[in-house]
Amino acid sequence: MRDFAGRIAVVTGGGSGMDRKLVRQLVAEASNVSICDLAAEGMAETVRLCEAARNGSGPSTSAGAASTTVPRAFLALLLQAEEGHIVNTSSVNGFLASIGPHLPQTAYAAAKFAVKGFTEALITYLRINAPHIKCSVVMPGHIGTSIPLNTGKVQSGNQADAMGATQLAQARARFASMGRDASAMSDDDIRQRVVERERRFREDAPTSAAEAATIILNGVKVDQWRILVGPDAHKIDELVRRSPERAYDVDFFEQLARKTGWRLPT
Repeated sequence: MRDFAGRIAVVTGGGSGMDRKLVRQLVAEASNVSICDLAAEGMAETVRLCEAARNGSGPSTSAGAASTTVPRAFLALLLQAEEGHIVNTSSVNGFLASIGPHLPQTAYAAAKFAVKGFTEALITYLRINAPHIKCSVVMPGHIGTSIPLNTGKVQSGNQADAMGATQLAQARARFASMGRDASAMSDDDIRQRVVERERRFREDAPTSAAEAATIILNGVKVDQWRILVGPDAHKIDELVRRSPERAYDVDFFEQLARKTGWRLPT
């Protein structure tokens, strides 16, 4: 799939971050794009940005509610097409189940390992049953997005930017799990620390959302099945392969943080 002009792309989570940049770049390359996301306002803003960029001409962009049955929903269309490409997003937590020695990532890592394994299994399945369809697993490192903010909104059920009582309680619990005395912090202290953490995550990332989208789409164009996104992703992959037995030692993560420029979450 050397170009995307005139093709149909479906992007889940297109209302913000890396996925919004993917949508915008696909539209810029003359794709017709359909997006779905939990955040209706975010989707509407993505559509507005795309419509403004195309200035009344070119491909269309549509939005709809997110669904867990999207791969299944479009499989029949993929089978009927001349060619197709499935892109699943895992994470560096798909080959290293940790973001720090004191921060367990059980649910997230399990999901990302599953996405990686599922996509790699698809390579053989598609080769046998639908050779005109290719697939890629994307393994991003630290990408500059608002994922901490958006995750808090989803987990609390509060889509407002201001932190509600549930979000404050969740933040206190997270600080306590990291060994911090959260009981000594006022609500304003909690809010300030969370806002600063979200700012650092977005602004101090080694790879921007736009850069990540470009890397992903370039990988799809050359049928790259394994797409590492960001210099930190490449370095983590290298270190884990070199010393897999040490991957969860405290000093291993300290070495990893130095080599990638990661800062431990606080």
